[in-house]
This record gives sequence, C-alpha cells and structure tokens, in this order.
Amino acid sequence: KIQKVDVSSSDKRAKGKTNTSYTTYINNNLYDAEKKFLEKSLSFKQYKKGLSGGIEDLQKLIQQKDENGVYIWDPFLSSIDILKTLFYSKSAGVPLKAIGSINDTVKSVYNKKGTDAADIIAEYNVVLENPKHNNHLLNLEFRIQHTNFGWAFHDRFLIFPSSKLRRSQVYSLGTSINSYGNNHHILQEVSHPQPVVDAFNELWEKLNHPDCLVWKHPK
Repeated sequence: KIQKVDVSSSDKRAKGKTNTSYTTYINNNLYDAEKKFLEKSLSFKQYKKGLSGGIEDLQKLIQQKDENGVYIWDPFLSSIDILKTLFYSKSAGVPLKAIGSINDTVKSVYNKKGTDAADIIAEYNVVLENPKHNNHLLNLEFRIQHTNFGWAFHDRFLIFPSSKLRRSQVYSLGTSINSYGNNHHILQEVSHPQPVVDAFNELWEKLNHPDCLVWKHPK
C-alpha cells in the first residue's frame, strides 16, 4: 500500500522562520523603546540595590509637576526625608503636605524603642525649625499618624493633586524615602490616581489634631 507523505519546501520553512524572527525582532525593539521612554519619563523605573539617583529622580518629578502642590505619604517619613524632597519644590506657595507614622516598627528602625510619639514628633520638629533653612514662600505641613489617630498604613506614594485643567498624578514609591537607592524597588506611576488622592485627603483630615502636627509653615 502506498502512503502519501506531505513534503514542504525548505524555502517555505525558511521564509516562515524569517518572518517569525523579524516579528520578534520588531517586538523586542518596541519593548526596549517603550521601556526607555518609561524610564526617562519616570513612569516606571527599577532601582537595583546600591544604584544611586533615586532621590534625585524624586526631586526631578517634584520640580516638574508641583504646580498644584505635592503630597508625600510614607510610614517611615522623617524630617530629613522632607528636606530631601518637598523642599525642592520650585512653585511658590503651593500646598506641600506630608504624612508619616509612628509605631513599633518605625521606632525599631530609628532606634526609638520605648520613646513616646510626642518625643519623636518633637525631635522631627527641631530639624525643620532650623533657622538656616530657606522657608521663603514655603507652604508646608507635616502630620504624623500614631496611636488612635487615623489609621495605620503601609504603602508609599508621591502625589500631585489635580486642578481644573490637569488630572492628578500619583507615583508608587516602592520603598520608603529613607531607603531610596539602598534596596531594590520600583518607582511606578499609578493608573488610577484619584482614589489614592482621596484616601490621602481623608487621612489628612483625621490627623487634624495638635498631637499629630510635626511642623507647619507658615504657622
């Protein structure tokens, strides 16, 4: 019995491989181009351990997008972190807001076990009260979540609130500002920013209490 065997041309097989390889090549190039664009615009950037430039990138974002204000939401936020970030805003008088936290984990990181929240807040205040700082046209307030005020939080965000002509923008920091460049983390723009802004504002109002205020300028 004769059995039929289908035979394909070597030219056709080669042509198919070439087309597939070319498509893969194009897709890889598009991916690389998109990745470079995202990194350049800081919409998505990966920082490997020991890679410098993380804080500088945050400063760059703040200077580029601060026209409606800048908010920072970070449980480990300290006055030193604020000096490295919000003080780089170039737009005069825009609202600069910061929320940090004091709990057992934060105390452990900063070697403050057994220290009352009020004493830590006082230490933060001293740093920002330094008369050598240039506070000209500065509009900044730093509040701390602790004990029964507000609620505990974990995520870290850099927030640029909206205006009538511009939607809000929010960046997930990936790690706390105090460790930027020291650990692996990813800076990434959030796809749906307004719910994050709303959550920040809600907690901000909950912390509107003298015991949560670290520093405010103008007073």
